Amino acid sequence: MSSASQGSITIDDPIGDATGVHDIESVTTEVVGGDLVFTIRLADQISPPDAFDNRSILALIDIDLDQTSATGTMSEYSRFAVLGDSGLGAEYVAEAFGASSNALLDASTQLAVGSIAAQYFDTYFTVAIDLADLGGDSDLDYAVTVGDAVLATPSDGLLGSTVAPGQGVIPEPGSAIVWAGIALFVGGAGPRRRLPIRRAKVRRLMNAG
Repeated sequence: MSSASQGSITIDDPIGDATGVHDIESVTTEVVGGDLVFTIRLADQISPPDAFDNRSILALIDIDLDQTSATGTMSEYSRFAVLGDSGLGAEYVAEAFGASSNALLDASTQLAVGSIAAQYFDTYFTVAIDLADLGGDSDLDYAVTVGDAVLATPSDGLLGSTVAPGQGVIPEPGSAIVWAGIALFVGGAGPRRRLPIRRAKVRRLMNAG
């Protein structure tokens, strides 16, 4: 098992490549106390999921603990791609869908194995995962997907690692990986896949609107 890494690693993402309202600027990972903390910075102002306005943001973070696609399951990041695959074999996925829907799930069973803590600020938000729920291992690969809380469709994504600087892999219309939800924004043909918000959560958000 890898030991917890104490330094922070930031991966930048090109601005202007998003297919929706939320455009990732960078993702920073660091160990703070007993938590692995993701700081996701956006190009413009955001709102928490529960605000349910035109800036409300949802997020999925795929966790590949052993850094190999030979184990784990297809990442949520890849499920929203028309072409290509992230190459991650996800063991866990963190859902930041609002105060009542923040959880760490087993990627293969989709059952909750822990909770996460999400905090929202003007142009960034943080997601903290208890390292004990990851077996104490902070050396991992990950994929971040952000989306529109109202439409429940993906906007942008980034691939990264907590152990080595890398280049974000950003889906866009001309690249090898294109979000399935892009048809909603540009009127194109093809599948329209939505972020997997729990049915009860959808009903609650719709009633709040």
